[in-house]
Amino acid sequence: MSEELDETPRTYSGALLAVLAVALLAAVAGLIWTYTVSSRVTRQEAALAEANQQNVKLAADLRETDARLKVTTDELGKSLGLTQKQLDARASRSCSARRPTTNGWRALRSRPRSR
Repeated sequence: MSEELDETPRTYSGALLAVLAVALLAAVAGLIWTYTVSSRVTRQEAALAEANQQNVKLAADLRETDARLKVTTDELGKSLGLTQKQLDARASRSCSARRPTTNGWRALRSRPRSR
């Protein structure tokens, strides 16, 4: 009986080769995917570094502009003899006078005509 078992051919070799081939293809596909993702990450890191440098430059420009605006506002207040609150109130009045009304024709009609 044991002789009969030894003489029977094994059919597992084809299935084993198929599994090995699939595993090999999966490994190669994994390596290709890893290389692709790695190159994308490298490009994104370079773009992020460039964006960070641009943010630093813009922040410096903003600080410089704010400093110039403060100096200009202080000089204007001194030359006009106004405080910051008075300057802000004057600016808001000026801006509100320039805003269009929601119903422009009524605003024009209600104005007194100059003759």
